[in-house]
Amino acid sequence: MNLKLSAESEAFVAEQLASGQYPDEAAVVEAALRHLHAEQQWKAYAAAAIDEGLEQSERGKFVSAEEIEALLNKYIREPAQ
Repeated sequence: MNLKLSAESEAFVAEQLASGQYPDEAAVVEAALRHLHAEQQWKAYAAAAIDEGLEQSERGKFVSAEEIEALLNKYIREPAQ
């Protein structure tokens, strides 16, 4: 596979190579793709969690801010054993 990168991206790849963190251009691109993949997975997970929370809220299943504060205060006062 041959890629044509923008001048800005080429400069970034060159900086990464100069840092010594990557042995070659392919390693920089592979790392970038791993990060992109992880970011996409995180976004999908977060979107699903938000949707689930909204659905629970619509069904009246939620915890008020006061209840959360009380739980946090309880855990602060009573350390885990």
